[in-house]
Amino acid sequence: KEVDCISSYWPRCLMSMANFTETLLKNDDDLNVHYQTGPKYLDYLSMDLWSEEYGKDCDAIVEHLKDSLIDTDRFFSKMFKDPAKAYSLVEKPKELVYQTYMTGCISPDTEFRPDIFSHFTVDELVSCWIPSNSRLYLLHLRHLSRSRGFLRSNSQTSDRGFHRKGRRSACEGQRQGSRSEIRA
Repeated sequence: KEVDCISSYWPRCLMSMANFTETLLKNDDDLNVHYQTGPKYLDYLSMDLWSEEYGKDCDAIVEHLKDSLIDTDRFFSKMFKDPAKAYSLVEKPKELVYQTYMTGCISPDTEFRPDIFSHFTVDELVSCWIPSNSRLYLLHLRHLSRSRGFLRSNSQTSDRGFHRKGRRSACEGQRQGSRSEIRA
């Protein structure tokens, strides 16, 4: 069993690749792992996934998800002695909760390994995971599509599935409504 691992030369990426493959090897010692790293792989790995126009669309969707899913009240009550004062000092409370979650995501790869997730409930973790995961899917969709035409074509094809004898279904109307909310 062969595993080819490619990484940029950034230490964070190298450590992440090493940690991941070490876990693979613990689970299956028959693997033969090959590491390839260096600046020559940067173009391949980055793939120019983020155009300014596409980035704005992705950011709007992710911001909409954060705004609609993340509740700050319990988190602020647990983290701050005076939640009202904290709210007055923190310009974007939902962003603070989200960035705390994102810090928790990378903390296992640090030397200190703080237990950041212990400050969250399961529901709060899920409400932060959804925007984060959606951002990754949007990036990979961009890579697969390489054009907005692909996205438009597929959404038009799926839209036709909602048309029945010239009438729109209630589901399509709801879906269109949610699109306008996201772009607002």
